[in-house]
Amino acid sequence: CALGRLVAPAGSAQGPVRVLVRPEQIELHPPGAEGAAAQVLDVSYFGHDATVRLRLPEGEQVVARVSGPGLPETGAQVRLVVRGPVRVYPTG
Repeated sequence: CALGRLVAPAGSAQGPVRVLVRPEQIELHPPGAEGAAAQVLDVSYFGHDATVRLRLPEGEQVVARVSGPGLPETGAQVRLVVRGPVRVYPTG
């Protein structure tokens, strides 16, 4: 998918599916690192963590929930890596 190869639990639906990725599964990395390219649209701070809204090159948008210092600025280019298994649902 647009986020790269994702891990699905054993026994998940086969063929065309919808994928559910939790925002806290998305890690942000600097340009040049592994992962899917994305542009930061905005950052919303919530004290100990923040949500980062991102646009993928194909135009899709995703939200990452991240913590810690060094959050990217609006307009920055980043790379996205999804950690852990995702949920999949058949599209039919």
